[in-house]
Amino acid sequence: MTQVDYRFDIYAPIDEVFDGRLAKYGINEIVKDGRSSETERCLTDGFDSAWVYGHVSPSPGCSIDYRFDDAPGIYVRLQQLFQTEVFSDNEPQYWGFDSHEDWDNHLAKQAERERNRLYDDLVNFLTLRAHPFQKDTVGMGKALVAHELVVNDPTYLDVRRKSEFLNHVDERIESKTKHYPLSDKVPW
Repeated sequence: MTQVDYRFDIYAPIDEVFDGRLAKYGINEIVKDGRSSETERCLTDGFDSAWVYGHVSPSPGCSIDYRFDDAPGIYVRLQQLFQTEVFSDNEPQYWGFDSHEDWDNHLAKQAERERNRLYDDLVNFLTLRAHPFQKDTVGMGKALVAHELVVNDPTYLDVRRKSEFLNHVDERIESKTKHYPLSDKVPW
């Protein structure tokens, strides 16, 4: 079963959450040396605790990242006393986006950056320059597949074939992952 994380947003400055109104419910601040700060504070009911991350006045808003049954008594009281919203990690708002479209656009840009970085790293590997690939990793497996492709067709190193090259590396690594020897031994 997959664990779902939640973010609990409180539409009040962090200092209002810690103004004492929770004390009558047995919920108080606990100061943790080295971690507690003006914008990172901890609530406890004596059994459970919840870290609150936020802004000082007048900036509104603070949040709590939690799993469903982490500190239910604290969350229920916060919902009763403050305007709140809860988002699961399957919702764009959890990650700070207004819509699925914004989230999808961000993920597409991130994937493109990662793909460009992979291409640069593969070219570095193939031209004997510094690269991040280490023994027994999928990255090294991709580097060895890239080497095999370039040995058979050196024009794969032409930047105009970048997309085709990366697609072939991905296709080959997916089909070989189960039996391809992942190693840091360069075959030349």
